[in-house]
Amino acid sequence: MKRFLALVVLALAVGAAMLWNGETQDDPAKAEIQRFHVLQPLAEQGDADAQYDLAGLYRAGRGVEVDPRAAAEWYLKAAKKGHVAARHALGRMFETGQGVKRNFQKAAQWYGLAAGIGEHGEAQYDLGTLYYHGRGVPHDYAVAIKWYRKAALRGHTVAQFHMAP
Repeated sequence: MKRFLALVVLALAVGAAMLWNGETQDDPAKAEIQRFHVLQPLAEQGDADAQYDLAGLYRAGRGVEVDPRAAAEWYLKAAKKGHVAARHALGRMFETGQGVKRNFQKAAQWYGLAAGIGEHGEAQYDLGTLYYHGRGVPHDYAVAIKWYRKAALRGHTVAQFHMAP
């Protein structure tokens, strides 16, 4: 509740400052910069949702310069707190080598945490794909199908396509 109240107060302060300066939310770039300034203190205080969102801003370069390393660091902080989407995003970064050294085993570990514990459909599909190709995990079609099936049941359309007869 304290974090929510802090976010509301901060958002109101940012909004008041924008009105005082005659700025509006009509400029998407300024809105992203403001979003960054709202999220950063919350992320630094340990809010996992803010850490995840801040990582996304660094990853896409919205409101801040693109910085894959900073993105990976913020995803890691949120992932260690159990943030399921951050675990998936961190797995994707390890799989692609974006902001971190490419490591399929670490990708599989983070996907596994999001897929199994968090039941994250995209992570389930990605983990199945690693098993299908034998990247960072043993090459195992049966395990790949297991993860594709779980993802398909969660509505993942590509997994549904793979599971079609």
